[in-house]
Amino acid sequence: MEYIYFAVSDSHPGMVKIGRTDREISERMSEISYEDYGLSSFEGDSSWQAVEVFTVADNVKAERILHEHFNSVRVENGREIFYSDDVSDMAKEAADIVDGSSIDLIAALEENTKLNPTEGNEIIELILMLGVAGIGFPVAAILYAKYKDEKVVKDAIKKLKFTFDEGSNKWNGSAAFRKNLLNKSTDKVDNIWKSSYFLRSKIKITGEVLIKKVKNKLTNF
Repeated sequence: MEYIYFAVSDSHPGMVKIGRTDREISERMSEISYEDYGLSSFEGDSSWQAVEVFTVADNVKAERILHEHFNSVRVENGREIFYSDDVSDMAKEAADIVDGSSIDLIAALEENTKLNPTEGNEIIELILMLGVAGIGFPVAAILYAKYKDEKVVKDAIKKLKFTFDEGSNKWNGSAAFRKNLLNKSTDKVDNIWKSSYFLRSKIKITGEVLIKKVKNKLTNF
């Protein structure tokens, strides 16, 4: 499969990398993140996440066309980094220019996996997939913005909020119980410590005697 991807990095805000790959998107993202890809003057760590992906018949040709088309907003010659305040619109424009076919981002990251919130998948599944794919919060935010109006997402968020609130209420409501449990545990430990005084003293005395005997033997050796 020949891909054109649009990737973002927290280290380069307001910018996007337009690149190509014949491999899985997650593999390419790991590669450029490992290389800390960035501007020539950049020194530091850079982690990249693909936020838009589409397929083309010839990604070498498509990439060249797109780099030329967006050259006026290229940040630096020799780098595949361009200024953008709306990556989604930029990617749509790019797909029209090179006749690209937009694909499900998760499908690109996870081979043969399709996640479409309109087909009954809950937001929990989306979050889990994001975690497995390792594409980070920027992508999560973009996907949320894309699907936030879908009923299944709204229902899932309500469910998550209810679960969170219910858990918080149970935790807050158990304050007295938890304090009582802590006091009982502390009292029990104190009682055990106090009741073992005789045994601890005996062990201490026995140990001191043994040490003294060993020292005497070593002295007389």
